[in-house]
Formats: sequence, C-alpha cells, structure tokens
Amino acid sequence: MSKLLERHREEVSISHEKYTDETVENIQFVFDTIEDVTFLNCQFKNVVFRDVYLKNITFQNCQLQNCYFLNDNISFMSFTSSKLTDVLFEGEKVSSLNIVDSLIQYTTFSKIKIIKGNFDSRFIECLFESTNLDDCHFKKSFFETTKLDNITCHDAFFQDCIFENIHTDITFFKGAVLSMEQVFCLVSDMGIRIKELDE
Repeated sequence: MSKLLERHREEVSISHEKYTDETVENIQFVFDTIEDVTFLNCQFKNVVFRDVYLKNITFQNCQLQNCYFLNDNISFMSFTSSKLTDVLFEGEKVSSLNIVDSLIQYTTFSKIKIIKGNFDSRFIECLFESTNLDDCHFKKSFFETTKLDNITCHDAFFQDCIFENIHTDITFFKGAVLSMEQVFCLVSDMGIRIKELDE
C-alpha cells in the first residue's frame, strides 16, 4: 500500500510531506486538506479531489490519468515535466497555477477562475470552457486541436504561443495580448479571408 493511501485512511490532513514513486489508484479525497506536499515520479489513476483545500502542491515528473479536481480551493499548485491525460478541473478556485514543460491532453478546464497562471506546455485536444484566464501568461505553450469557449482573458499573454487548429471565437480574446500571426490564424479559422494573405 502506498504511503499516501495509508495517510488517507488515517483520516488526517496531509501536510509537509514528499511522496516519491507512488502509484495511487481508485481513491477519493473529499473535504480533505493537503498542503505543502511534493509528488515526485508518482502516478495517479482514477483519483478524485472533491472540495479539497490544496495549498503549495507540486507534481514533478508525474502522470495523472482519468483524474478529477472538483470544486477545490487551490493555492500555489504546479505541474512540472508531467503528463495529464483525461483530467477534469471543474468549479475550482485557483490562486497561482503553474504548468511547465508538461503534456496536457484530452483535459478539460471548466467553470474555474485562475488567478496568476503561468503555462509553458503542450495542450492537445483540450477544452477551456467558461473559464477565467485573466492575467495568465501562456509563454511558449502549444495549442493543438483545442477548443476555447466562453473564456475571459483580460491582460492574458498569448503572444509567444503556437495555435494549430484552434476552435474558438476571437471575441473571447478581448483584452488579451496576441501576436499578429495569431490574430490572422484566429480570423482565418472563422472563415474570414484576409485580402493581403490571398494575394
């Protein structure tokens, strides 16, 4: 049995700990507190975090598959060199989220507000819906076959990102910083032809 599962069964808050090379499967954290915890080289499968207080959480070189973060209160969470597949973030309140050098695929961010997010990763076939991305920096992220629907992103920085087959409405980017190439890409995807590009 993993050390994390043992701690969970003790029904105590999980704090100031480091977990390495753990495999955690088919477990639910509900109304728990997890803070100042680092997960290194860990695998999470079918894990649910529901109404959990998460603070200062680091996932480094981890894999998360079919996991759910639902209505949690998150402060300072980071994913570094990690892989997220079929993960759902829904109804979250997030203060400071960092996703760096990671692969995010088939993942949904729904009805959440992210304050001060920093992203430098690859997003493949993801969905951002009804999500507040104000003041988020996407640096050199790569978005491929990803849908952005009903997002707000005032003062968000996308100008160094790569967009490929993005499904969205350019009006959702009101207040965001984009490069001219990105604007052309978004407008073209809406079926609008730009005279200078047709010549």
